[in-house]
Amino acid sequence: MSQAAESSPLRPEHFRRQDESDDALFYREPRLVTHIDDAAIEAVSRFYGELIPPHARILDLMTSWVSHLPASLRPAGVAGLGMNAEELAQNPVLTERIVQDLNRDPVLPWADSTLDAAIVTWEEGKKKPKTRQANNLAAAGALGGAFWGWLFGLLFLVPLLGMAIGAAAGALGGSMADVGIDDDFIDSVKSQVVPGTSALFLMTQDAVIDRVSDAFDGTNAQLVKTNLSKDQEEALRSAFADED
Repeated sequence: MSQAAESSPLRPEHFRRQDESDDALFYREPRLVTHIDDAAIEAVSRFYGELIPPHARILDLMTSWVSHLPASLRPAGVAGLGMNAEELAQNPVLTERIVQDLNRDPVLPWADSTLDAAIVTWEEGKKKPKTRQANNLAAAGALGGAFWGWLFGLLFLVPLLGMAIGAAAGALGGSMADVGIDDDFIDSVKSQVVPGTSALFLMTQDAVIDRVSDAFDGTNAQLVKTNLSKDQEEALRSAFADED
């Protein structure tokens, strides 16, 4: 035992609860009530509005039927994780609902650093590829179907499952390089995603490129990447946030 642990005033009994029974028993029945008063709700909502930027991706852990997010926030997506399905179903701001007991399974059900994903498959002999968004990721992500429809329309002249690209894409204007999608990236994708191949498109943050590249060793897969600055990501988010 370390010296710090020996000198700590906290003992194991300090972390015990008055009721040590299984949390699943308590959350078995829905409780559609608020646990703080109106003044506290207003203060929490105001604090969220000050802390969380527009079009943010929000993970609401241990959530219930209300998240207390201000109406003006307009997040890109709100993934809610709680222990009662009916409570989550009643929460109108959630774009994804996960019922999970973190005491029993503390691993969150999303890939590390993955914000959004889509899959392209191109069969031999077909004129155009098939595209599909990974919906379980996109709900917690920011850009969604409108973005992927725009990108795949640009690359392959085929939108995502018939997704209308929408007028918001026109708000980007100028060169695609302005939002981090330059000619080199476009040409590289077009030259490698051809009939008889498939591709997984990921939008991530905090990914270590060298580690990602190492994962491709010994395979026939090729890594094509482009980096977006915070301003470029925000430009994409602003353009497509209202299209979902």
